[in-house]
Amino acid sequence: MLKEDISIIIRLADHTGPVQTTGWHTLSRRLSVVDQDKRRCKISPFNRDEPENFWISRNIDFNQWELAHDSRVMLLSAPAGHGTTEVCSHVIDLAKATPTNNSVLYFFSSTEAEARHLTVFTHTLLHQIVCCSNVEKADCIAATFLGTLLDEHFQRSTQAFNKNDKQDTSIEKILRAPDNVLIEALVEAIKIAEIPELSIIVDGLSEDIVRLVVKHSMRAIRQLKALFTIDESPKYAEKLDRMMCIEYDKERKGLHIGHSQPICSLTCQLECLRSLQYDDTRYNKVSDEHHGSLEWLWNNSEYRQWSASATSGLLYVEGKPGSGKSTLAKYFKENIEREPNASSSIVAHYFYTFRGTKLESTHENMLRSILHSILDQGESTFFLFQLEFRKFRRANCSEWSYSSLKRILSSFAEYPSTKPLYLILDAVDESEEEDRRRIIEIICQLCSTRNRCNIKAFLASRPVAELTQRNVHHIKMQDENKGDISRYAKDFLHTDLQMSEKIHEATDYITENAQGVFLWVSLVKAELLSCIDRGRPDAEILQCLNALPRDLKDMYTFMFHRLEDNKPEVIQDGIRLFRLLLFALRPLTVVELRDALIPDDDNPSHESRQQIYAFKKRMTHSGGNFLEIKGVSPMRDSYIVN
Repeated sequence: MLKEDISIIIRLADHTGPVQTTGWHTLSRRLSVVDQDKRRCKISPFNRDEPENFWISRNIDFNQWELAHDSRVMLLSAPAGHGTTEVCSHVIDLAKATPTNNSVLYFFSSTEAEARHLTVFTHTLLHQIVCCSNVEKADCIAATFLGTLLDEHFQRSTQAFNKNDKQDTSIEKILRAPDNVLIEALVEAIKIAEIPELSIIVDGLSEDIVRLVVKHSMRAIRQLKALFTIDESPKYAEKLDRMMCIEYDKERKGLHIGHSQPICSLTCQLECLRSLQYDDTRYNKVSDEHHGSLEWLWNNSEYRQWSASATSGLLYVEGKPGSGKSTLAKYFKENIEREPNASSSIVAHYFYTFRGTKLESTHENMLRSILHSILDQGESTFFLFQLEFRKFRRANCSEWSYSSLKRILSSFAEYPSTKPLYLILDAVDESEEEDRRRIIEIICQLCSTRNRCNIKAFLASRPVAELTQRNVHHIKMQDENKGDISRYAKDFLHTDLQMSEKIHEATDYITENAQGVFLWVSLVKAELLSCIDRGRPDAEILQCLNALPRDLKDMYTFMFHRLEDNKPEVIQDGIRLFRLLLFALRPLTVVELRDALIPDDDNPSHESRQQIYAFKKRMTHSGGNFLEIKGVSPMRDSYIVN
């Protein structure tokens, strides 16, 4: 059967008058069209200010696509339930509200078959093309669409058609075309419709189908703005012309590229999270609270005002050296669930120290640590990192610039979240003095009630001018920990020293003379244990207690002079020990100290447990109570200088 015969049978081409309207009418009855507005009625509104939608609404590339006036295609990739369907409906509303000649074609795939095959998609969009075109063009659009399909049929075969076929039968056969031919026919129909500006919004097609649509559309349509969404990870590395891709959470986490791994155009070779990571090594070295201690925090009036406020705020915990500030900061972090508003909140912490490596006291590493923690817990915060991260990647640097890190932290003033973001910083006084004032200014600005964010900053420090001069919620540690000191003293006097008759007198003496300094109490305990055997009478213990210095500095002097009474070889051991510990770049393990102090040992790598314990006893004798051994196993213990 000849192509011309089929054209006459379907009566679509080269006719005028009343027959012309029969063309679209005849074709439309054979199309598989789905009412997209009925589907849209069931879609929830898209809220641009919801943090869970920030991966779209605050993304640099999406914002550029929205504002662009030239032809651009955006591909969003995310698992179901991450806002892609909702944003498509939102973009359709915006496009329809535009006071221009912009026409909008849209399709929401609801089944696997619709996602993988183009029949329903092309038929539905063809119907929309006719609806947004002049009425007199309807038959011409239909003729072009069917004519394109017919050309392809005759390029392949003429056997499918029969001279006796009815018109509907012939149309049905013509409509059974491969996906690429259906798209080509749809594009030709769009060209005939002469739509000046066109938007195509499609949700839920497979990536293969999307790429097919984009290739044909961008080549033939002069002014096209398109948004496609898929619920799978892009599997092609090839980037199509003028097509941007945003894959859910991929740029934040990044992806290690390998030959077997699919990537999209915006996959990061160096992930943002990994590039920021810096561990807070001081945190795990801070002593835990004594059982039952620090409960006063939850009822403290300054804390309660800071906690209960619906706006940002800064709580400054000031304390003498050794008063337990770090322990309180760690206690607050580990009991954050007792905060009324802390459920699902982001919690970031950093504990400065000048006793570890040089880096541990720097503001740069503090910023890296807390920003990594924030980004790791809150994927919705990535838009605040994105611009600086791309600058970092383009510069091909191995380390973030300090100025970039400060800009990112400062940008959280505009983070619109109803959930508090907790920043816990300890030992601010041990941070490097250079730029300390600026860091505190940034944190205070973040805690301003004028900002959109809700940031709760918990800062613990010895007195520093940059904090004491500010009007913030203020707790003085030494004014609050008297009960904790009394409880701790009573427990060790009873349990470790087995006091009974004089325990209340000794407890009161320690509590009053501690002046809020827990460290002094710990040193008193160590001195009493080292000079008194278990079972000594209470009066003798009390006598030894009264002989100890009542000031922390004097206590250290007393301890030091006692080391001078040791034998010469023990003193030499102590001198070498202190040199190693004081000038090491990091805390040293027992085995490392043993190797350094006894280099002539025959087989240092095969120490028995008994030998390690013997060496630890030797070091404790040489270093006195200046040293504290911490660790989880005998072979990995570290010496920490008090």
